[in-house]
Amino acid sequence: MTAEDLMALDGFELPQRGFNAFVAFSGLYDAQLGWAGFVQPTLSYRFNRIFSADVTIPIYLYRMAYRYRPGKPLTGPLTAHSGELGDTTFAGHAEFTPAWLDDTLTAAIDAPTGDKAYGLSTGQVTWMALNDFEVDIRRFTPDLQLGVGDSSDLVNQAVVRNYDTLGTLAYFQAGGAYNVASHLDVEGDAYEQLPIGKQKIYTQVVRRKNGMVQVLSNGSAEDNGITATVDVPTEGHWDISSYYNRSFRLRDTTVGFTLTFSLKKPKEDTSSK
Repeated sequence: MTAEDLMALDGFELPQRGFNAFVAFSGLYDAQLGWAGFVQPTLSYRFNRIFSADVTIPIYLYRMAYRYRPGKPLTGPLTAHSGELGDTTFAGHAEFTPAWLDDTLTAAIDAPTGDKAYGLSTGQVTWMALNDFEVDIRRFTPDLQLGVGDSSDLVNQAVVRNYDTLGTLAYFQAGGAYNVASHLDVEGDAYEQLPIGKQKIYTQVVRRKNGMVQVLSNGSAEDNGITATVDVPTEGHWDISSYYNRSFRLRDTTVGFTLTFSLKKPKEDTSSK
């Protein structure tokens, strides 16, 4: 993943100045909670070749969820929900290219527009700061991400999780992308989400033999695992991507598919030529 994943949308990168709009149609399967589908509109603006900003909000068309109370046992059965908003994410990006290195700084906040009772929000404004380093080596692009924030919902948002946390977290990710062909990119990453200090756990559940159990301990805010993605960009308005995520710590697996439409087509960046 790149730092631009804080858009919660693995869409197009437009080097030209001005507004653009995206809409992503996604379906995912979570081994703990089952199927879900959502649509995610995004509005972005690029001020120049360095600075850009975006705002996005997921709209859940269908999902399965429990009713949650932080620090309390689960109440009620797993039920179906539709037509729900998630938290709104506002993000700003600064991209630098000193010599052979691509360095992207991202700062983001989440506004609590989601349903707290059924696991779509912590009910508070949360934040994240992330630094993403990349190096282009022919077709291979290794990357390293270092971040800090107070919500797990703002890290690696290309992957939809069945939990959220509130409390200071450090985030680390390392991996790389490989350009297989002109319209095919594959990427693999390993990540670690490390709690720092006291945490409040929302929505996190683990499947056991006797059913689903909400995990409430402070250490349960930790998460680590691997993510594999396949991206099929085009020279037109559409982009197709999919991912596989395995959380070792939480013993959970998610698989997602996304079809993204961009209002403006991507253009070649000639600013450095």
